[in-house]
Amino acid sequence: MNQKDDEMEPWQCSFCEEELNRHKIERSLIELVNRRLISYQMQDLICKQCKMVRNSIVSKYCECTGAFLQTSGNQNPEKLRNRNLVNHMTDIKLFMELVRSFATFHNLHVLRETTD
Repeated sequence: MNQKDDEMEPWQCSFCEEELNRHKIERSLIELVNRRLISYQMQDLICKQCKMVRNSIVSKYCECTGAFLQTSGNQNPEKLRNRNLVNHMTDIKLFMELVRSFATFHNLHVLRETTD
């Protein structure tokens, strides 16, 4: 089956065999991606040494000269207790690659553009 065949073939629920709405599923995934990006961009950075939250936009280092660490979107799934790739701690690049490949495989064009 190629991608054009997949686009024509409806998605069906594995339990009740009802047709699933691809557009609703795509919109839900786009919302998930947008929420994930916003939470990644709005995360607090914490000092590696003193554990204080970064309070300045311009400083690269903490007042104690420690480096700042991300609080979300920076872990490989192997290092997480919950290995669900939708987990907020999963590396953001890995998450986007996963969603992008899903969108490409299923011809979800808007989702693909969103992840690009």
